[in-house]
Amino acid sequence: MNQWGSQKGHAMTAQLHEDHQTDHLSPEQNVYYHRMRVLELTIQLLITRTNAGDYWAEGISDVQRLLEAIPMPKTDRREANGHLQNAVSDCQREEFAAATFELRALRERVYRL
Repeated sequence: MNQWGSQKGHAMTAQLHEDHQTDHLSPEQNVYYHRMRVLELTIQLLITRTNAGDYWAEGISDVQRLLEAIPMPKTDRREANGHLQNAVSDCQREEFAAATFELRALRERVYRL
């Protein structure tokens, strides 16, 4: 269980997204929710663009900054950053299918937070 009483960040995000209500959250929960939502959407856009063969360097930078801003265990951070760096390397070699795979793995890692 994390500091906001949720076992998984994605579960909280999905529930709040469906309800469209964040008014009942504390300021800290609200910041966390919004950062997670922006991270999830940015990763999804990055997957879509990469799958189309578009290396979106600004999106990679945005995801890196968001990952740094979200509290998570060191092992999760290391794995998430590893997937992101693998995706960057794959994109630089124009191996967009492999990069998309890495970004999907990153998305799953973020969902488990």
